Amino acid sequence: MRKYLLPITVVILVVSTLLIFNNTVRYELAKRMNMISAGSYAFSESYHLPYSEASVIKTIQKFKDKNLLSVEKIEEIQNRIKEYQQKSGYDGNYSKWIAEHLPRRLEDLPAGRQA
Repeated sequence: MRKYLLPITVVILVVSTLLIFNNTVRYELAKRMNMISAGSYAFSESYHLPYSEASVIKTIQKFKDKNLLSVEKIEEIQNRIKEYQQKSGYDGNYSKWIAEHLPRRLEDLPAGRQA
């Protein structure tokens, strides 16, 4: 039994090394192919819609015409957001703001008392 131990160990090590190397090569190859692929993801799915290209473009244009906000409306919304942020004391640092404004948790309150 002892004379088979070394060859079996060597075979296991070689097979393990080959499997690890194979996965590394496959990963690196996929990564390199992703860099030169047409899309942002080399293994992305493609869909075939039962509509003509012209029909899809027309529908997208209708959606854009109907749902886009004007520059003035966007500026109005941004100004309202700034006003609400100023009222709440928010200065752009979310972590700091949430640490200062985190409400007390129920389990931290003394028994029978509410804040």
